[in-house]
Amino acid sequence: MALGSTAMAVDVNVNLDTTQDLSNSVLLYNSNDGTNDFGLFLLPDIAAGSYSQTVTISGDDYQKYQTYKYTLLSNYGTGGGVSVAMDNTAAGTAIGNSFETVFNADESTISTDLVNLRSDDALTQFLAGADLNNFFSTRLTQMPTVGPATLIDFSNGFNGGTMTVTVTPVPEPATLLGLGAGALVLVRRRKRSL
Repeated sequence: MALGSTAMAVDVNVNLDTTQDLSNSVLLYNSNDGTNDFGLFLLPDIAAGSYSQTVTISGDDYQKYQTYKYTLLSNYGTGGGVSVAMDNTAAGTAIGNSFETVFNADESTISTDLVNLRSDDALTQFLAGADLNNFFSTRLTQMPTVGPATLIDFSNGFNGGTMTVTVTPVPEPATLLGLGAGALVLVRRRKRSL
C-alpha cells in the first residue's frame, strides 16, 4: 500500500542557505496546472545561514504537491530589496539583472506587499495585494517545483543562496494504527520464537 494514497496531510519542508538576513518571508505554492490552487506560509525572520521549517497541510493529496511550483519571496537588507527563489535555469539568466528587467514588475511595490502580508489574515491580504498575487501567478515558469532552487537577491541580481523544497505524505491515523499493529505482531512472534 502506497503512503501517498492514504495520506491525510502533507509535510512541506523548506531548507534555505542564504547569504543575507531575510524578513517578511513568504513561501508561496501554486498548482501549475491552470486551476490556480495556491496557498502561502508566512515564515519568521531568517538570519543569514542555514534555516529549515516544515509546515503540515491537512486533508490534502500528497501527490499533487509533488508537481506544484514553490517560491520564496522575502525582503533583504535595509534598502527594501526583494529576494526570490527561482528555478535554477531561470536564475542563471536573472543574475546580474534588475528585478524590473527580469520580471517587468516594480520591486518596491512587491517589497511593500510583502510587508503588508503581516496581518491576521495573510491570504486575504495576498489576494488584495493584486501586484503580489499577479506577480506569482503569471511567472510560474520561472519558479521551481520540489527540489533545489536559487535565491536571487535583487536589486543587483546576485546569487543569494539556495532553497530546497521537499514534500512528504503524513499517513492518516488508521494507517498508523495498522502499521503499529503489524509491528506489535512481529514483536510478539519474535518473543515466542526465543
